[in-house]
Amino acid sequence: MIVDFSVTNFGPIRDEQVISFEATADDSLNDYYVVEPIVGLKLLKLLIIYGPNASGKSTFLKALEFLRDLSIYPVKAKFESLDFEPFLFDTKSKKKNSILKLSFVTKKVRYNYEVEFTKNYIVKESLKYAPRGRMADLYLRETDIENQLSKVTFGSTVKASVKDIDLIEGNTIWNTTVIGAFNKTNVHIPELQQVIHWFRETLMSEIEPRTDLTGWTTKKVDEDVSFKESIIEIIKKADIQISGIDVNKTERNLDNKMLSRLSSILPSDEMKDLSKTKSIKTVDLIFKHQVRDKKGKESTHSLPREQESRGTLRYYGMSGILSTIIKDDKVVSIDELETSLHPDLMKHFLLLFLANAEKSQMITTTHNLFLLEEREILRNDAIWFTQKKDDGATELFSLSDFDTSTIRKNSSIINSYKTGKLGAKPEFGNIFLTDNNG
Repeated sequence: MIVDFSVTNFGPIRDEQVISFEATADDSLNDYYVVEPIVGLKLLKLLIIYGPNASGKSTFLKALEFLRDLSIYPVKAKFESLDFEPFLFDTKSKKKNSILKLSFVTKKVRYNYEVEFTKNYIVKESLKYAPRGRMADLYLRETDIENQLSKVTFGSTVKASVKDIDLIEGNTIWNTTVIGAFNKTNVHIPELQQVIHWFRETLMSEIEPRTDLTGWTTKKVDEDVSFKESIIEIIKKADIQISGIDVNKTERNLDNKMLSRLSSILPSDEMKDLSKTKSIKTVDLIFKHQVRDKKGKESTHSLPREQESRGTLRYYGMSGILSTIIKDDKVVSIDELETSLHPDLMKHFLLLFLANAEKSQMITTTHNLFLLEEREILRNDAIWFTQKKDDGATELFSLSDFDTSTIRKNSSIINSYKTGKLGAKPEFGNIFLTDNNG
């Protein structure tokens, strides 16, 4: 589980901004929101970020995804640049280092991970952990910029041979993290293996509005009967008249005309195989709809994926995510959760998560203001806001940062937001445009 995440000089975020899952003293909805992975450490399962367009709310999700990629998809050559931009709205920040800090808990051990970097190399990196309740160095990495060499020093609590350490250090090229280098080596260090497992298996890849969740969910439905049953149960509760799902596989023969068309879009190695087999396997997703006529008689009708609405397909895909994070302990980030979903369906999705997930966490951005009316399902420390200052830099703050003079216990959050008391609200010009033809 994530404790907190800090971002500095990354995209529109210039000065350090910290988003935290730590619960405040507020005890409302504790049974649904709060998990205690370590005695005395109380963490929230859900954070929701609001803010105007281009205010930087999605950047926190992208920064977390960037850190995940550094760990499990390291670059392969020294000349490769890291895929990000620092703050670009002043001349100084472009030349400064960027910093990401992540504190998380796995297997009842807390880890503090920090990476400082530029577009070309990792400046320094550290990983601390508390296997016995007290923080200790797992490793420290520093980079000799002039010679493009990395020096890795492991803490005294880590049991690793000189040969293994030398192998990891040799694979830690100047634009690769130590975790990323370890991921490529045939070395067994249990402490690092646990961290890699968390990044790869617990921290899920970011879900964007354009992410193809339909294909991902269908693959799992086809492979796992229990997963399919879970998806059907979730969808039935959504009141969209779907009572079942079928995945039909067929093998289709390809003529020369079709092979010619495919050759322009498929990689050469795939085309080589298709030219031999001259056939392709297709997957058809079928939804079974149960309807009732005027006399109350029920009947079931099958519709292919192509005939379903965008909202139905989106919720089907999101059901796959929901089933996964209910079954297993995961951390998932979702950009614009409301995409193609009715506000009530989005609320229902969050309630299912809060009521059924045990130690999973979700961080999501949204423009759905209706959710702010739902006092009975929201805690102040779960609601965050981003706003862009006059100098273009993102500022992040929580609803729990406001005192009772601004937000009373039973006051309307949405009214406070609409009237500008909470900030993070777009300020528009007048609706009249200049007449350039006059």
